[in-house]
Amino acid sequence: MNEEVFVDYLKHIIQHTRCSPENKILLILDSHDTHISLSAVDTASSHGVELLTIPPHTSHRPQPLDRSVYGPFKTAYNRAMDGWLRSNPGKTVTIYDIPALVNQAQMTAITPANLTAGSQATGIHPFNRDIFSEIDFLVLSRLTVS
Repeated sequence: MNEEVFVDYLKHIIQHTRCSPENKILLILDSHDTHISLSAVDTASSHGVELLTIPPHTSHRPQPLDRSVYGPFKTAYNRAMDGWLRSNPGKTVTIYDIPALVNQAQMTAITPANLTAGSQATGIHPFNRDIFSEIDFLVLSRLTVS
């Protein structure tokens, strides 16, 4: 992802959500440089998109998709792969097979219920400022063993 692609992504979101300075939306992002470029911030703020970045190098706890989508997606993808391998004995999965397997997993894992659970588990909606302690936001440091 680069700055130009992210700004195009923002414009797509703006178009399809019909947000405005009077009808704001919240977009939760990681802290990648492209998300906090001047161009991205200007585009977002002029169209009513509030950008909230999750602190870098924190645990998975404040990240809604980590809490409710990625685990079920991994399980569903592995199930889809196992099914494909059983249905195609002796064949090797190719890059042309992957999109169908990913789609099958997405349909199972990326559901309104799982997305809602992630928002609740991270205190985004309903808002819960007390869901985490200060220790949850400490920067994870890399241990070096000599």
